[in-house]
Amino acid sequence: MSTPALVRVVWWVIAIVGSLFAVVLLITLGHKLYTQIRWGYERRQRAAFLPRIQAYLTAEHGHFGTYVAGPLGAWDRRVILWTLLEQIRFVKGRTQERISAAFEELGFVSEERHKLTDRRSMKRVEGAEKLGRMMSRQPLPDLVRLMQDPVPEVRIRAAKALGNIGGLEAVASLLGALRDTNRWSALRIADILAGLGQAAVEPLLHEFPRLPPPARVPAIDILGRLRAPAAVPLLVSLLSDADDNARARAAHSLGVVGDPRAAPELVRALEDPAWPVRAMAAKALGMLAGAVGIEALEAALGDREWWVRSNAADALRQKGEPGHRALVRLLDGPDAYAAQKAAWMLQEAGVLDHYVAQLVDGTGRERAAARALLAKLVGLQRIDLLTDIAQRHKDPQVRAALTDLLAIVTVAPR
Repeated sequence: MSTPALVRVVWWVIAIVGSLFAVVLLITLGHKLYTQIRWGYERRQRAAFLPRIQAYLTAEHGHFGTYVAGPLGAWDRRVILWTLLEQIRFVKGRTQERISAAFEELGFVSEERHKLTDRRSMKRVEGAEKLGRMMSRQPLPDLVRLMQDPVPEVRIRAAKALGNIGGLEAVASLLGALRDTNRWSALRIADILAGLGQAAVEPLLHEFPRLPPPARVPAIDILGRLRAPAAVPLLVSLLSDADDNARARAAHSLGVVGDPRAAPELVRALEDPAWPVRAMAAKALGMLAGAVGIEALEAALGDREWWVRSNAADALRQKGEPGHRALVRLLDGPDAYAAQKAAWMLQEAGVLDHYVAQLVDGTGRERAAARALLAKLVGLQRIDLLTDIAQRHKDPQVRAALTDLLAIVTVAPR
């Protein structure tokens, strides 16, 4: 190729590349300009629409169009859609119903329902998610059908939407999903059902006998999380279930519900042959108000399993003054582990601070009792806290008393 021809080719290449660069630059600048214009317009329209939207929400009656007159362009509809979606997150009751009615009136619900039949799974996901946020009851039948979608992500978004909207149809559909553990994660459905609140209690109690084994344990947890007193009889009966895991979760749920009627059954569960059940029973007793079970928890501190002992000690700490007295008694017991754990729980509960203060501020009898108890801690080698207090306490008399105690108390090895 001759030199002039080569120069022409180079110039053509430069021209083409330059033209392409100019086109890309123009497209980029044009898109940025378009975005800025749209955002500026939407900000102005949002400021204009917001007072009228608030007036609609606070009104007792009236259509949305009465407050925000049409026709509305695409950008205006976008502003209203996202403003209403933001508002509905923070309201309940009648205001929420007013926003849902606005979504229906403006056709947003119909638009998202149409997406539920789109052949693209991402469109179906988008439609289910937005419908769940709009809280309209119109698409409930469509969302129930979508629970059979072949794409797992679509199914779970439909389930979440049903959970947000609620109602008997949603509960029934979600319970059906809880039964079908081959297609659903029982834990995820359980989370959604728990979000439905008290509306899920009675249907779940009715459905429980028909649930497959993989779904029973999540269902037990739901009943606990809902703190449903109506579930106590079922949960108590499950303490005798053949499945160790079901018994353990039932014990925990009884503690979460907090009904004192369950205390005697939980005390009996401290003798269960499966240690997870004993551990959960101990934990549950700590959640119940009252002094029932304190003696059984003291005995559980001698259990052969570490988790049972640990939960029993923590339960005594949560029992308040009666539990603290039991922990003090355990300092003199024959079980070295129980004594050490009791000392730790007394420290966690702030009881030791009380006894330390009594070294100086108490009566003669109170000072003697405080000194005797703190001497027990020295004998158990639980001197870390006492040493720290002896160095840092603001009262010099307390520091001197503890220093003296740490220096002269000697206890025979246990």
